[in-house]
Amino acid sequence: MIVYFFFTIMLDLRRLRLLRELNARGTIGAVALALDYSPSAVSQQLALLEKEAGVPLLERAGRNVRLTAAAQTLVGHTDVLLARLEEAEADLEATAEQITGTLRVAAIQSAGLYLLAPALRRLKRDHPALRTEVTDAEPETSLPSLALGTLDMVLADQYPFLPRPPDDRLDIEPLLEEQFHIVLPAAHPLAGGEGPVSLAALRDEPWAIGKSDSHYGELILRACRALGGYEPDVRHRSNDLLMLLALVANGQAVTYPGKWEVKDNGATLCLTPQLPPNTPNPPPTSCSPLSIHPVGEHWTVTNSMGDSFDVVVNTGR
Repeated sequence: MIVYFFFTIMLDLRRLRLLRELNARGTIGAVALALDYSPSAVSQQLALLEKEAGVPLLERAGRNVRLTAAAQTLVGHTDVLLARLEEAEADLEATAEQITGTLRVAAIQSAGLYLLAPALRRLKRDHPALRTEVTDAEPETSLPSLALGTLDMVLADQYPFLPRPPDDRLDIEPLLEEQFHIVLPAAHPLAGGEGPVSLAALRDEPWAIGKSDSHYGELILRACRALGGYEPDVRHRSNDLLMLLALVANGQAVTYPGKWEVKDNGATLCLTPQLPPNTPNPPPTSCSPLSIHPVGEHWTVTNSMGDSFDVVVNTGR
């Protein structure tokens, strides 16, 4: 307890957080990007922390820096301090008459649109003094931020063949299983049928999929390889579902989004330009039809524990 008291008085907790972030993210640039600081501001604060500590905390490693043994020890104490601080804040909030403070949430786009946004309406009604801050982010970036405490909650996805490594710092609560559907331009030759569309039938089609560093992009690649027996012709990449659907609706590609993104067969995607009032000769709203089909195959998946199980390919987690 004496050691904790010493750190609390002599060392700035905000700077300790920066050191902890640097230990997790690896570079000052990555810390600055994650926390919306400039790299020079991060470096300045870490230099002040080093002066407070009275021992070297950073050493040069090529063009980057790395933590010294003393800094690694300090990070371990910082983890304990921040955990105790969170417990103290939670105890205080439990005694308050109303919930206050800031709730920082990150969500993938589909969950943000169809789960988070409606939930925030109820949250605001029940807890009007609570401030909520939302950002859209892929799990590859949001989950590490959650583990480090820069976010309070994350809405993310996970696929059976790409399980995320367990992290004892995170509490995970499954919400739902989402079905995936092939989405075709309405004029596509396969769009007229009512039954499932085989991925093998789309071997020669151009594809619009998620970015290369996202699990969603990897989902489509692996599905085409395992079920269709081919490497898809990827023409377009985006983690923005509206962009993917716009490309499909205008005949540029096919794609494979979740049911939350496109709910009704024969849906029409409308893009309305947002222009200043009284703009002369505004362009019309562009509406293009989509054709949505289930995928009728099954896939045997082996998880990280070596257990095999059958899943319907249009079911994601």
